[in-house]
Amino acid sequence: MLRVRGVGIDDLKRGERPGSLQRAVLRQAPPIVRFVQRYETINQQIDGLVSRLEQHKTRVLRDLTMLDNMYDAARAYLMNLALRIVAGTAKPRELDEIVLPQFKAKAAQTNEMVDAQNLRDAVARRDYLERRVHDLRLTATL
Repeated sequence: MLRVRGVGIDDLKRGERPGSLQRAVLRQAPPIVRFVQRYETINQQIDGLVSRLEQHKTRVLRDLTMLDNMYDAARAYLMNLALRIVAGTAKPRELDEIVLPQFKAKAAQTNEMVDAQNLRDAVARRDYLERRVHDLRLTATL
């Protein structure tokens, strides 16, 4: 903007006198030629800035799309995690109320080692499920 402000119509009216080196190079170009040369230089700089701004705009839009996708994926993950926690909380209750009493009754009636082992396995699976649900709750709070 400083360069644009520096190019003024007053430069045309003033007719600045170039130094001896400039005179030799420019051969005493009229003020209008110098004005046009300065304008073309500024025009090129502005075009370069516009190009860089367009590149930044494209990059920002690409990053924004990526962040939106990441947000949607994280939200879906947390929803899935919440569903698994709810299901994992309901299953131990079902095991305590229905499955484990059946295994206990069968093990008490038959007194066989296989039935006692099935009961221990069911209790171990229930405990493992509770630990996993606890881990999921910890993951959800992070």
